[in-house]
This record gives sequence, structure tokens and C-alpha cells, in this order.
Amino acid sequence: MNKTTDKIQRNNQLREQLTPANKKYYEDLLTYLRLRSLFKDEAELEDLLLDLLTDVLTAQSDDLSAVEYLGKEPEVLGDEILANLSGNSWRKTLLFALQGIGIYLVFASVGLIASASSRGVVLGHIFLSCLVVAAGIVAVLYLLARSVYHALPKIIVALPFALAFGLFIVIPLVVPPFWVIILTPKMTLSLLGLIFIAALGITVKSGSFEFIPPLIVMALLGGAQQFYLGQLWVTSHAVIVVVALVVSVALSFFLGYRRLKK
Repeated sequence: MNKTTDKIQRNNQLREQLTPANKKYYEDLLTYLRLRSLFKDEAELEDLLLDLLTDVLTAQSDDLSAVEYLGKEPEVLGDEILANLSGNSWRKTLLFALQGIGIYLVFASVGLIASASSRGVVLGHIFLSCLVVAAGIVAVLYLLARSVYHALPKIIVALPFALAFGLFIVIPLVVPPFWVIILTPKMTLSLLGLIFIAALGITVKSGSFEFIPPLIVMALLGGAQQFYLGQLWVTSHAVIVVVALVVSVALSFFLGYRRLKK
């Protein structure tokens, strides 16, 4: 267990001492900051959140509410805090990017394995899809953060993900193949296994356990695709595949949001 995890657990314990009103104020601010701090130093943020919590508890003991102590505009306060936070080191940013790319590659392999023996693996499509998915994730996190202090319809929050998923499907259909490499089905399956192990290792190391459900589902579907030789998408199986994907992604978002709230 690293120091940052210790601080998060300490924060969880101390929050139980807050009054309901103060807890609501602080947890909203905590959620907003964590959602908006994708490229900020996590350890520095957790230090600051713990200091803020200690200050609110001290103020509470002096009969001051969180609103009275921190102000009536927590979103403005949050933006000021974010502006003064240090950015992630290049190593942490690279680790985060590799984790996302690894998970996406396992996802992409479901379709890639079916076509690998006939037209090769289209690296160009993977690259474009990575950009689209990354943009979708950043947009969803931004909208989730906005929804903390602004009433946003759930469909608006989910829209970037839906658009990214749609583009993920459309790109191979409308963009001519480029950067193509030819792999046999066995080579592609072996590559899938290596990507899965690497992505799982990075995910566990970073503590982002919410990525595990879709990661496992994508890998299983990729392996099944190999043995069924591309027949997973026929009508009799397509519903099962889509349901498995949707449930795993929904579970991932739920676990991720719950982790941010802790």
C-alpha cells in the first residue's frame, strides 16, 4: 500500500466525523477535484484534500460550517486549487497513457482478430480510434465534474462516450486501411494475451481496479473470436456480445465514480 492510498483511507475515516451538511459540501468538492485532476499530481492533490478536511473539522469544532469556512462558491475554489496544482511527471503521464492504450488494444482486438487473417491488423485504425476514445474519456470526466455543481441530463454526460463508441465502429468502415501488418490468427491471439497481461499489470499497479471488468470481458471475447473464426457477430451471438460489453463498461464507470467519491 503506497502513501497516497494511505492518505485516501485516512480521508475516508476522517470524513465520517463531519456533519451531514459539511460532509455533502466537502465530498462534492472532493469529487469535483478528482474528476478534473486527470493530469495533475495525485499525491499533491490528496495531501491538499486531507489538509482541507482537517481545516473543515477544526472549523466545525468552532461551530463554523464548511460553507462559512470555505465560501459559497466551491466550484470557484476548486478551480483555484486546480490552477495551483503541479502537473503529473512525464513518467506518470506515460504510465496512464499506456494503461489506457493497453485496455483499448484488448478491446480493439475483438474486431482485429476476426480480420487479421484476411486483411491484416490495421494499425492506422487503432491509432485513430485511440485518439477518439481518449477524447471521449476526457469529455465524460469533464461533464461528470460539471454535473457536481450544475444540473446536467444524464444523456448529456453519456453523449461523448456514445459518440466515441460510434466512431470506433465507423472508422474501419470509412477510413481506408493504412499502416497494415499481417499476422496469423495464432500470432494475433498471442499478441492479445501479452497485451492483456501488460494492461492488467499496469491497472493493478495503478490501483485503477474499475478497468478490470471490461478488460477481462474484452480479452475473453477476443479469445472466443479466435476460436469461432469471426462468428461472434452473427445474430445469434451479437446480443450476448453487446450485453457483455455494455454491462462491463457500465460496471467500470460505476466503480470508477464510486472510487472518486471515496
